[in-house]
Amino acid sequence: KMASDRDVAIGFLSRVLPAEGPYSFRYRSGKTFMKLEFANSIAQLWDSMSQHGGTDCFYSTASFKGAATASAANVRAKRVFYVDVEGDEKHFKSGEGYSSPSAAIKAIIEFCQALTLPFPGFVLSGRGVHAYWPLNADISRDVWQRYASGLKAACKEKGLIMDPAVPADAARVLRCPGTFNCKSSPKVEVVVHPVFFTLGPYSLDQLAPLLAYAPEVQGLPA
Repeated sequence: KMASDRDVAIGFLSRVLPAEGPYSFRYRSGKTFMKLEFANSIAQLWDSMSQHGGTDCFYSTASFKGAATASAANVRAKRVFYVDVEGDEKHFKSGEGYSSPSAAIKAIIEFCQALTLPFPGFVLSGRGVHAYWPLNADISRDVWQRYASGLKAACKEKGLIMDPAVPADAARVLRCPGTFNCKSSPKVEVVVHPVFFTLGPYSLDQLAPLLAYAPEVQGLPA
């Protein structure tokens, strides 16, 4: 079973996921295989995830057109932007992250100040930090992609050390507060930072600085 309060987990998911599903999650079955499941509501999503407290479990950051595949091509809507920043000694020594979660949060805040972006909420993933900018309305995958591509490019230009595979992946899976990071022993609970529920949700206008870094893409809405 999961350690976190059900209301906290559902409150978190309700801020970052589109208003309507279906939603999806994955959990580790064996050392390498990830099993995929779908849920029709956020409550059902969490209740299904909560049965897998003994293994790594990840929710998808999108809703889908149907419960056939959880690929980017099948994404129906998005409601959040995100980055994944490592904050532990191993990644710090290899140059892939920061020395601690606090150092990672400091770097993210400085990144936001450099771009005049609003501050994100944070999730402590067990080994690092996930930063989230929740939106006040659902948007299409195509609109999301332009801003997300700008976020990825801005991170690179401003020197924020983050996982480059994460920000512009529309079907990205991330760890949910209340689940456990089981990469090493003892496992570590994923927790939401208290500031998360005090910031946002934001309008797209507030994320407009990202468009200065977005590549020109033909056929996308303005």
